[in-house]
Amino acid sequence: MKKILLLILVLLFTKPIFPQNNLQFLSATTGAACHAIKYYNGYVLTGTGSTLRSYYVGAGVPFNYGFEYRYESQIIRMSIKDHFLFVCANYDGLTKWDISNPANPVKIYDLLPDSAGMATQGIAFKGDTLFIAQLSKVSVYKDNGSSFSKIADFGYAQPSAWSVTGVDAKGNLCAYTVFSVWPNKNGVYLYNSNSFSFISYYQQTFCYSENVIWGKNNNLLHVMGGTNSTNGYFYTLNVSNPASPQKIFADTVLGAPFGLAMALPYNAENHNDTLYVATWGGLKPNAGFNYCYMRVYDATNPANVHLLTYIPAGLWHFDMTIHHPYIYVASEWYGIKTFNISDIMNPVDMGNTVTGGWNHYADNFGNWLAVSNEGYGFKLYDITNPMNPVLYDTSQYKGFCFRTKFSADGEYIFACYGTYHGMRVFRRDGLEKISIIQQAVCKQRFELYQDRIYSQLDNKINIIDVADPYNPAVDTSITFTINDMMVSNGILYISNNTGIYAMNITNHNFQQVASVTLAGNQDATALTAYNNELFVFVSNKGLVKYHLNFDGFTYSFVEDTYIALTNGVPNFMAADTFGVYLSYRTKGLFALNRQTLAQTGYYRTGLDYRLYTDQYGVQNLFCKNNLIFLSEYQCQTSILSNDNNFSSVPETKTNYAEELVTIYPNPSGSSVKISINSEIIGNNFEYKIYDATGKIIKSQILNLKSQIILIGLNSGLYFLEIISDKKIIAAKKFVVGVRAF
Repeated sequence: MKKILLLILVLLFTKPIFPQNNLQFLSATTGAACHAIKYYNGYVLTGTGSTLRSYYVGAGVPFNYGFEYRYESQIIRMSIKDHFLFVCANYDGLTKWDISNPANPVKIYDLLPDSAGMATQGIAFKGDTLFIAQLSKVSVYKDNGSSFSKIADFGYAQPSAWSVTGVDAKGNLCAYTVFSVWPNKNGVYLYNSNSFSFISYYQQTFCYSENVIWGKNNNLLHVMGGTNSTNGYFYTLNVSNPASPQKIFADTVLGAPFGLAMALPYNAENHNDTLYVATWGGLKPNAGFNYCYMRVYDATNPANVHLLTYIPAGLWHFDMTIHHPYIYVASEWYGIKTFNISDIMNPVDMGNTVTGGWNHYADNFGNWLAVSNEGYGFKLYDITNPMNPVLYDTSQYKGFCFRTKFSADGEYIFACYGTYHGMRVFRRDGLEKISIIQQAVCKQRFELYQDRIYSQLDNKINIIDVADPYNPAVDTSITFTINDMMVSNGILYISNNTGIYAMNITNHNFQQVASVTLAGNQDATALTAYNNELFVFVSNKGLVKYHLNFDGFTYSFVEDTYIALTNGVPNFMAADTFGVYLSYRTKGLFALNRQTLAQTGYYRTGLDYRLYTDQYGVQNLFCKNNLIFLSEYQCQTSILSNDNNFSSVPETKTNYAEELVTIYPNPSGSSVKISINSEIIGNNFEYKIYDATGKIIKSQILNLKSQIILIGLNSGLYFLEIISDKKIIAAKKFVVGVRAF
């Protein structure tokens, strides 16, 4: 996970309001590092990146899930009240779910942020009143059961400088935390939970305040005091006199230098005034840097709050939930880490249920999508139906994977790692590792043209010969100052602080054929290309469009047009036949007309957690096969389209689909009969049916059954998938509502 340097936000006092989302979101991959977790009636509900999942925990580790739901932004925190689950999903707001049957949660309502730029960070309850931490304020709603109504707002903040991060309520008091770079704003605020009037403020001078939780049987308020980028802070306030809270206990949580283990007390569960606290990368003194720990505090006696013990949590961890004798930990690379705490002083590690990893990069070839997941290696998805990516296989080789690229024929996957074996080559079929390059070869861009990879390693381009995937080798290394680079039609484009360069790389050449020299106050940063059109962000000018012309003898850059960009330099750019796309970590994805550079569309994206300008957020943006792929660190890889005529997907890539599945009649006027050739497929398989929006409308595991009859479907386009051994073996589409002859 990346190092967070100082958690200091840019002090901007105005926030632009962006247009409505009108780039078409098709779907996203699912599962990532586990960030939130709650236990209910034999199941744990998890927030894995932007995916809500329900895992059955009664059959031993690792657990299996049978339900998942995609959000478009990261799940931050979750809470359970009665038989309802409340999910705080950043810019997607708050969702209420009925979990009477936790194997199949039912959505009750979505409560979206009520103004631009708001994000839901946490929730607290007082009867049927909801207190929601909304980044720049606390919003109060009445839960009417199947609906909600707004009551009030209080505690306004400026999210670019200080943010409401956590909230809890008890009796007549509501407490919330503010993370602020302004010393006189950072800390804990107490309000009357009936009148919403201010009572008092406790200023926190060390670390940045993160979250609060009330004592059960006393007047204590426990504060997850956040981090100073290395060490974290936990403390307890006595609020017997709410007008004058008094700190009675404090504990500095150790982290490792250089961001290797940043301690950040973040979430807690209170079990009869024993506090279990997730600390991100908190360490146990004298225990080394290779393991992180939760902390357990005994607060049963307000006169003697003290650290009770440590519980190992694997690597970075963000939340936990307890159902004795088990504690389930929300972890990054380990997913759900389970311990038996029958003897709390000697917890027993029961194993891991891997949910995924941080989302770094992706590449697409035909119906395949490979996604780099940091310490989790990489995953291979089937996107035959881009409105429902299906996990096909997972690399089992350890290491820190942050780049993936398909070979030109799609038969191999080249993966870059930040750990040992800098590049590894895998067969796509089976993900068998077949070769390695020992040394590091890439830190930034990773471009493929024919049988050569052009890989950016600091200010050096490694040209890697992959003509024989079983014997890859660095052909040569060229020193070149680089801000960004990409390949299009045999030309490698490079931008830096002095100019823009076109390198002819056909026939294994590396020859400069054209360049643009910039003025002394200008730098060329992000770039993208489509055919012979090049789009470059140039500081002190804006987004510039060039044509790379060829007169039969020489190449030359010709400037076409440019526009100033209000939002400044994009983090990433991409282009396809339908437009040019600019992504920003805290502002979203913008679509522009390729000819005029006028804005034509906007997609909010998951946006950066807590508006951090230099962390998380978008990691990669590219276009292939008329689709847009957006990789976000904590929100998976989203698939979008800017094609107004997009309405269907290709048939299956499985050559023998017709032998496996017959749908009749198709189109149909009423009932649909699906026949399965069980002699080929076997007796055990699963089928899923999706509507045109990607929603699953029917799924079932079948045994010894070869015919499915569907009735009562609404008119429209549907997709059928047949799954065996967790792999899609056939995919077909059919139409309902057309009279069959």
